[in-house]
Amino acid sequence: MAPTCATTRWAKGPRAAGVARRVAAADGFTLIELLAAIVVLTVGILAVGTVIASSTRESGVSERQQTMIDRGQKEIERIESLSYGQIADKAVPTSSSSDSSNPLFYYSVSSAKFQWDQSASAGAMSPSNSDALVVDAANGGVQAGPTPWNDGRLSGNVYDFVTWVTDPHCGPGCPASNDYKRVTVEVTIDGGRPKKPILLSSLVSDPKATPAGTVLNGNANPLDNPTINCQDASGHTVPCTNSVGSASINKWYMTDTAAPNAYAAPSANHATRPTVASTGTCTSTTTTGCPVPDLLNTSPPPAPSPTPPLYNYSNEQTQPPAYVGGRVLHRDVPCSQTPTSTDNTKGERWVSAPLSASLVLTGNGGMTLNTQTLGGTAGSVTLCVAVYDVPNSITNLTSTGTAPTLLGVVSYTLSQWPTTATPISFTFGFLSSGTVTLASGHRVGLRIWDSSVSGSDIAVVYDHPSYVSELELESQ
Repeated sequence: MAPTCATTRWAKGPRAAGVARRVAAADGFTLIELLAAIVVLTVGILAVGTVIASSTRESGVSERQQTMIDRGQKEIERIESLSYGQIADKAVPTSSSSDSSNPLFYYSVSSAKFQWDQSASAGAMSPSNSDALVVDAANGGVQAGPTPWNDGRLSGNVYDFVTWVTDPHCGPGCPASNDYKRVTVEVTIDGGRPKKPILLSSLVSDPKATPAGTVLNGNANPLDNPTINCQDASGHTVPCTNSVGSASINKWYMTDTAAPNAYAAPSANHATRPTVASTGTCTSTTTTGCPVPDLLNTSPPPAPSPTPPLYNYSNEQTQPPAYVGGRVLHRDVPCSQTPTSTDNTKGERWVSAPLSASLVLTGNGGMTLNTQTLGGTAGSVTLCVAVYDVPNSITNLTSTGTAPTLLGVVSYTLSQWPTTATPISFTFGFLSSGTVTLASGHRVGLRIWDSSVSGSDIAVVYDHPSYVSELELESQ
């Protein structure tokens, strides 16, 4: 029998047909689709890499910029720690630059001026938008630069410019120019971004300046300002080129508050207070009529907004000649004689709060006093100033009680006393020799009067943010 060949045959049916179709299908990625996917993936990877690189680069620029800011801030703080007289360039830069990314681009050699405002709105550098450098070859503690810096990782240069500021909004009594100083520090970095320097600027006023109560700093210090006349130890009128001394300076501000009371800002017009003469019974046992001095305060008058009105401290005097406000002083005796003890219109007295510790006075002093002649009459005026050691108790400062100890009397004369309220300032020496010690618990006393040799009565203005009057005494 011949062999039989067995043949396997797929059974046909719905299920079998489905399997066959799946096997025969060509589903999946074609070559073109695969290439497209690779391209998309590559672009995505490159984009992510670009973002990361850009972020890293920007982070590096920000870090470098912050380093420059930190370096500039340290330089600002270093300069501000100097004394006011030392805040000056030792010399002017000898060259400028045509490169706008160089700080010297904004410096003019010919005018020795620097433009601190380098914004587009400020315009090109010109005399009208630049300020003169403050230069002091002997005392200046600032180098204009460039001065190299290096923190071990980054390096660059520092440029320091100290310029005078003339402030049109400065308060009464400010000089015509040079009200205070502007310190501008510019920091550059070597290599890479940022190309432009970092600029920091700060305003510095004389710490011994008389506050004017205005928004922008105070008056330039009259005791250290050559545009205002002072009196030297020989009684000659000279420019105010020296302060009251080199040791500790104690300041007291003249107020309209009676000394036994806590300070309160003036709030109304009132009659002349009895600060030098009795108004009734004043004995060792009855002190109700004794004179009461006003307060010398250690803080300047407050400067609220809006600015308060200036009050009249002598409104009982019948129709006094025109003056802005404050206290009227009629002429009394010459400075060499004992002032009145019977007429309060001829003098004003202040005392400080009790001293918390003994105070050794050197005899050097200074005063800033806002004043004018009455009625605007021009003429020569001699002001008398007396300094006292006052006991703790001020209930009776007359001969029937505990009278103050006179330490010294000085005079200050101007041939043309101001006809409108203006600060006058002068230095003086009130001790003939040596020093004097005020005991703890005692008070500093001040009395002023208009000398009989003056050509006019005067008004003195104080205890107001726009008219700050003060006494300065040097101590050891």
